[in-house]
Amino acid sequence: MIRFWAIIGNTFREGIAKKTILTILVLSTLIIGFFLLALNVGGDIMYLFGAEIDELPEEALRGFEAAVVAFFYQISIFVGIFAVASFFPSMQEKGTIDLLLSRPMSRFSIYTAKFLGCMVIVFVVAAYTILGTWAIFWLKTGIAHKEYLYTIPIFMLAFFAFMGFIAMVGVITRSTTLSAILGIFFPFFFSLIFLGLHNSRILSGYSFWHNFFETLYWIFPKTPELTAWNIDIIAGGAIDIDPVSAIWSTLAFAVGTFAIGALIFQKRSY
Repeated sequence: MIRFWAIIGNTFREGIAKKTILTILVLSTLIIGFFLLALNVGGDIMYLFGAEIDELPEEALRGFEAAVVAFFYQISIFVGIFAVASFFPSMQEKGTIDLLLSRPMSRFSIYTAKFLGCMVIVFVVAAYTILGTWAIFWLKTGIAHKEYLYTIPIFMLAFFAFMGFIAMVGVITRSTTLSAILGIFFPFFFSLIFLGLHNSRILSGYSFWHNFFETLYWIFPKTPELTAWNIDIIAGGAIDIDPVSAIWSTLAFAVGTFAIGALIFQKRSY
């Protein structure tokens, strides 16, 4: 168990050594500072970028928080992918993999520890950004919406699916570039495309293609739906999606890709 936690710690320290974590935290700090300057409240009036908001502070803040979370997802998924894309390819480099395999640990444990180390990096950055912006909104308005903090677990669930895919591609290709590019295009853009086809009637007259893309829709993670659910919770409006199906299908994709990557890592000859 000590060796397991050591790999997680080493992964985090590797992120620090590569300046990955520091760079992202600096960017997050700039974003937090931006919102610190953008938002002001005087009495019952809220000012955003110096412009008076007609809504009551409570309503205006919920709308602003929802917009911030939508922006957070778009940026953080891309940043997170590039932050962790190199870890599994670099783990398999000559010397590094020899050292890892020399430890009295199963390959599955090594793979899992490296995976969790990457997730810890993303969690630290996501928690810092969300908690930082939440603290600013609270201190400047006196209003604290606990729903805004739900962003952290929901985002981590979404990124769990991305991480599973990135780790799998990293083990198969040993390429950081392919891990990043395929991680963006497959779980991210394809999920948006399949959602659009699922909600439209474009393929309703083509039984084969309709069933084909419906199957892919249910296989791929539901990042757009999780984002929409997160925003609906914060905005306090009606929830337009089924969060249960979005959660279980995203978890299934994450666990499936994780298992495939772990199996390949166990079978590969180094």
